[in-house]
Amino acid sequence: MDGIARQDRWTIARRWTGRLLEQLLPHSGDRVFAVPSESSCLGAAVDNDFPRAIQQSRFTETIDADIIARHSPLDTRAAAIDWDDPTAVLHTSSNGTTTVADALTELAEWDQRAWTWIADECAMFGGLYLRARHPELVRRY
Repeated sequence: MDGIARQDRWTIARRWTGRLLEQLLPHSGDRVFAVPSESSCLGAAVDNDFPRAIQQSRFTETIDADIIARHSPLDTRAAAIDWDDPTAVLHTSSNGTTTVADALTELAEWDQRAWTWIADECAMFGGLYLRARHPELVRRY
């Protein structure tokens, strides 16, 4: 709910995509999750191969990342930052100024296995970088 309140599309995508995949993939062989024949289809003309391809993980991460990219940035604040400019200011306070270079240095101190958590929680400026540059982390939830 807080993701919706903050209009944080990253949080919404990560919370719900992960749960949906966890529910669907283990049941790829169940008749409940697969349409057995066209005669039992009750509504729109659905390509039976498409749901089965999703259930059997036939789509690559590249295809998933392309789909995510086509639906605009998941985090508009992160996408608005010029991550190629190491001097770009991210935050100014009485303690000092945080730049893109600082965020990347901070992120380099973490093992890449923690990146999904860092991107999800966005508790540090390195999380903004991950949200802007690595939308494929949504798939790894």
